[in-house]
Amino acid sequence: MGMPEPSGLEKKHLVVYVDDDLKVLALVKALLAEEPYELLTTEGPGQVLQWVQEKDISLLISDQVMPGKLGTDLLEQVRACSPATLCAIVTAYPEGAKLLRARDQGIFLIPKPLDFESLK
Repeated sequence: MGMPEPSGLEKKHLVVYVDDDLKVLALVKALLAEEPYELLTTEGPGQVLQWVQEKDISLLISDQVMPGKLGTDLLEQVRACSPATLCAIVTAYPEGAKLLRARDQGIFLIPKPLDFESLK
């Protein structure tokens, strides 16, 4: 008697990674392509806000410093309309007041340089 066959109805978790650095996005995509979740990447916070309205995002990972919007500001907006979405900030400077407040609010901090094995 073996394990039951998957029904095909099991929902894959959706992970979104946003960073203005296209090289980082390409590397993240390549390294996480075989992981058991759906991965969407974008360089624009505006795209993330659109996806939050349309999709059930399990985890959002954002760079902190991007043109036009800080990652912490983006995550505040995401959490306002999707409180169940887990959030993480990638930063080289984890000591800032905004980041410490974000951490206290349950947002994970991921230090740069990225350790891609632990990111999986």
